[in-house]
Amino acid sequence: MVCIGELIKECIIDNRSVKEEVNRFRSTYQEIEYSFDELVRKKPELVEIKAT
Repeated sequence: MVCIGELIKECIIDNRSVKEEVNRFRSTYQEIEYSFDELVRKKPELVEIKAT
């Protein structure tokens, strides 16, 4: 997710074309699998964020 965040920042904030980087990143993910089965079986936990 860090890589995706950096690409978004470069595109939106730095106003830079990231097309080539996105294509390179996507090339490593030829197949995507996802499932909501685990969410159905398990109740989501509340995450507490502590201020630093």
